[in-house]
Amino acid sequence: MVAQPYVNLSSPANQPILTYLQVKDPASAVVYAPADVNLWGLGTHPDLVEYFWKLGKAVQEGCACVIDRSGPLLSHPTSGVLFGLAGGTSTLAFRLADPERSEMFAVPGYGASYNYPKSVVYAKSMGADWVLIKPFDKRTPDLCQKAFTYAGTLG
Repeated sequence: MVAQPYVNLSSPANQPILTYLQVKDPASAVVYAPADVNLWGLGTHPDLVEYFWKLGKAVQEGCACVIDRSGPLLSHPTSGVLFGLAGGTSTLAFRLADPERSEMFAVPGYGASYNYPKSVVYAKSMGADWVLIKPFDKRTPDLCQKAFTYAGTLG
């Protein structure tokens, strides 16, 4: 049996991303494991969900989660700090420290924002240390590991 994912819903580090996810009352929010949610009901392309949650599993089992009706997330199992988010067909975001965060902000078409045909996703809406990453890029697994490590230092 897989342990229930841990998200520290009262951590100041999580407040900006919880606001972005429209979690109105963190004290009563429910955290779900991937097995407890409908993959097709997450507002994220299933191929991206599978890829994203495999990234999390590669760094440590038990990172993948969903809060209330959010999309797929990754949470550090010790600190409970969220460090990854996937959404839509092409939104993949990680919480990163410098120098990786600054490097990723320089990636054309990602970094600070991603333009869908009818909307724009802004990394700053998720929090000051979040950045948008190219899904399925060769560097993405390493960035996921860096985001995991960074999230372990926050609380």
